[in-house]
Amino acid sequence: KVRFTPPVIDISNTIAIFGNKVAVISSKKEGFGFVVESEDYASTMRVFYDLLWNISKPYGEMTEWFE
Repeated sequence: KVRFTPPVIDISNTIAIFGNKVAVISSKKEGFGFVVESEDYASTMRVFYDLLWNISKPYGEMTEWFE
């Protein structure tokens, strides 16, 4: 599934959570990436993911943001 965050939320990095690791990859413009291996950090990032998922909307339901 794909969902879109509200326009006021600008996340320019890619973040991937896998097991106890979190990878952060910058925009092409800045060109960096790193992996953090930490169960606590991965757990925290999963909470942020869930929060963002819950306020995001599927493609067809985002029209009210632009009215």
